[in-house]
Amino acid sequence: MAKNKRISLQSLQPSATVGSNELVGKTSLINTVKGSKKTGKAPTKQPKNGSQKSINHFYDSKSDKTRASDKSLLDKENRTQDTEKEAYELMCSGKVSENYWKEFAEQRREALVEVMEENKKLHEENFQLKKEKEKLLAENEELKEENERLTLYVSKADELTKFLESITEDSS
Repeated sequence: MAKNKRISLQSLQPSATVGSNELVGKTSLINTVKGSKKTGKAPTKQPKNGSQKSINHFYDSKSDKTRASDKSLLDKENRTQDTEKEAYELMCSGKVSENYWKEFAEQRREALVEVMEENKKLHEENFQLKKEKEKLLAENEELKEENERLTLYVSKADELTKFLESITEDSS
């Protein structure tokens, strides 16, 4: 019997280690400290024939639209970072008076009371609906039993009618 040797798989993408400050991206490692990327692109081959362009040449060259979209993405990223910094500064820089926190706590308390009252009403309504459901189910069961009894009476009445008709026909 020949032994089957397992061939280990190669890593498809680099892995980040615990202390490396790098995240694994789609095609590159992203340094979390500086925000720069380390790309692992292979060098492009030059075409042998001057009139032919290789696929790699088209792949590596960026069109004007791509460059414009890259610039717009960078602008959006910068605006987002600026907005985040501004929001953080607004939250942390100014001191808020105690009165603000008292009003804030009072509003939260009132909202909580309102929600608790609504919850209580919904609980009571749910309880009433459950009672009504049980009542209707019991009534439905009674009506089913009565329907079965009446069906039995009707079948007996039909038998009696047929018997009487047969007697009257025989006597005529």
